[in-house]
Amino acid sequence: MASVKAKKGASMLAVIGSDEQEVKRAAKEAAIAMAGEGDFGTEVIDGMAGNADEAAARVHETIDALLTFPFMGGEKLVWLKNADFLGDARTGGALAVLEALEKLGEILQAGLREGVRFLLSAAGIDKRRAFYKLLQKAGKVEEHEAIDTSRGGWEEQAAMLARQIARGREMDFEDDAL
Repeated sequence: MASVKAKKGASMLAVIGSDEQEVKRAAKEAAIAMAGEGDFGTEVIDGMAGNADEAAARVHETIDALLTFPFMGGEKLVWLKNADFLGDARTGGALAVLEALEKLGEILQAGLREGVRFLLSAAGIDKRRAFYKLLQKAGKVEEHEAIDTSRGGWEEQAAMLARQIARGREMDFEDDAL
């Protein structure tokens, strides 16, 4: 189920959550909507990292991309795609990664230059960390959480999700069929 927490500005969007397929789908859709005109409007940084050094390097690549002027003065989207180091793991908690995320956070809080947009997609993120809280303040966060079938009440969540998807496709279900 998706929940959106909109804050100031539409230049930064984080698409996160435990529903990996939905995060990927929503991020791809957002990238199309946020991309600038022309073939040179999008810079994608692969957020998959095998260790802390790689994760910090991905964040620094993102920072460099955000600070670089758009090609030929146009618009630019910087997409940190599938960042797998933002969850509750050793990699994300390494000092080099935390320092890099702090620098990225400072840039996002200060605001991006006109024509530059930032998209972050991550299937897992530690909501206790400062970077998550900063994302909520700096822009828009779209959360796609998988239904937890190990807890009671999941049937109601699944029914609500099915109704929501059906309405989006101009369909309706009777309660028994749902």
